[in-house]
Amino acid sequence: MKKGMFTGWKDVLNFTFIQNTKTKTFKTSLIGIAALIFIIFFGANVIMGYMSDKGDKKKANVVNKADNIWIINEVEINNELLEEFKEADDYVKDSDIVVYSDKKISEVVEDIEDSTIVINVYKGEENEDKNVEYMLDVYATKDLSKKNVKKVAKAFSKYFDDIKYNLTSLNPDVMHIVTSDYAVYSVDVNEKEESFGVIIAKIFVPMIFVLLIYFMILMYGQSISKALIIEKNSKLMEMLLTSIKPHAIVLGKILAMYLNAIMQMGIWIISAVAGFIVGDRVAKNMFNSYDNSIIKVINLIRADSSSAFSVSAIIIGIAAMFIGFLLYCVFAALVASNITKAEELANGMSVFQMVTIAGFLGAYMLPLLQADSPIVDILRYVPVTSPFMITSDVIIGNIGIIGAIVSVLIMIATTVVMIIMTGKNYKKKVF
Repeated sequence: MKKGMFTGWKDVLNFTFIQNTKTKTFKTSLIGIAALIFIIFFGANVIMGYMSDKGDKKKANVVNKADNIWIINEVEINNELLEEFKEADDYVKDSDIVVYSDKKISEVVEDIEDSTIVINVYKGEENEDKNVEYMLDVYATKDLSKKNVKKVAKAFSKYFDDIKYNLTSLNPDVMHIVTSDYAVYSVDVNEKEESFGVIIAKIFVPMIFVLLIYFMILMYGQSISKALIIEKNSKLMEMLLTSIKPHAIVLGKILAMYLNAIMQMGIWIISAVAGFIVGDRVAKNMFNSYDNSIIKVINLIRADSSSAFSVSAIIIGIAAMFIGFLLYCVFAALVASNITKAEELANGMSVFQMVTIAGFLGAYMLPLLQADSPIVDILRYVPVTSPFMITSDVIIGNIGIIGAIVSVLIMIATTVVMIIMTGKNYKKKVF
C-alpha cells in the first residue's frame, strides 16, 4: 500500500454525502417511504385490533355453559336416575335438568329454548355379541360453543355408563380401571430444555437479519454502481484525479453512499417501530380486548432469552452486519469500476446479483437442510456468505465469539483488497 494513497478521502466523503442528501430524489424517497412504512405498521395494528374486537363480539354471543339440559329417555332406565346427572358432575350443577320419557326428539326440538342441550338416549341395534348398544344423540342451540357441548356430552356418557354398571351389579371403578388404556412417560430431570422464547428467537433472528442484509444489498448495491459509472465519464472526475488519488476518491464515495444507505435504513426502521408502537396504543384504546400477539412474543423472547444471548455476541453480530453490508457495497463498486458505459451496467450488475443471490441462498438454505455439515462451518468464513450468516449465528450461539471475530477480520481484509482493486480499475477506465 503506497503512502498517501487514501489522502483526501474525507473531503470526498463529506462532499458526496452532502450532495446526495440534497437531491430531491433522496429527500422524497426518505420521507415518502418513511411515512408509508409508518402508515403500514400503524394500520396493521388497528386492523388486527378491529379483527380481534370483532372476534370477541362473536365470542360474547357464545354462552360458556348451558342453562338447560333436556334428556329424552327412550330406554328402561328410571327418569330419576337421569335427573341425578346434575349432582354427578360439577360442570352441569348450575343447569336445569329436565327428563322427558313421553316425547320424541322432533317434538322437543320444536320447543327448544336458548342455551339448551338436548340429549336423546335410545337403544340401538344388537351387536355381534347379541348385546344391545345404547346410543346418544346430542343437539344444542347455536349460542353454545362446540367445546361446551362436547364437554356435557362426555360427562353424560360417563354418568350413563356408571348407571349401566350399577344396574348390572358391577363396580364402576373396577370396570373403569380394567377397560381404560394408559401410557407411561419418562422424564429426564437432568435434561434442560430450551425455553419457548429461545426457540422462537433461534427461528426468527436468522430470518430477520438475513432478509434485512439481503434487502439492503440489493437496494443500494446497484445505486452505488450506477453513481460511480455516471461520475466516471464526467470531466469533473478527470479534474479530481489530477489532485486526489483514485483510491481516495473510490473510498470516499463508497463510504458516503454507504452512510446514506445506513441513514435511510435507520430512519425507515425507526418509522416502522414508531408506527408499530403508536398503532398498538391506538388499537388498545379503541378496542379494549386487543392484545398484540407480536408484543407478547417479543416479551417472551426478552424474558426467556436474557441469559441466552450475551451482550458481546450482540455487539459483534451487529458489527458483522454493517461490515458485511460494506463489503458488498465495495463489491458493487468493483464491478462498476470495470464498466465504461452506462449501457453496460445491466450486464455488469447481473454478476453482482448472481453473487448476492448465491451468498443469500448458501447462507440461509444450506443451514436449514444440513445444519451439522462441515460445509456450513466453512461458509461462515467465506466473504460471499459470511455477511448473511455471522450476525445471526453469533447471537444465537451457532459460532463462538472468537470464530465470529475471525470471520469479521476476513471480511475487513477482503473489503480493503477490493477497495485497492477498485481504485486501480477506476483510474484505468477514466483515462
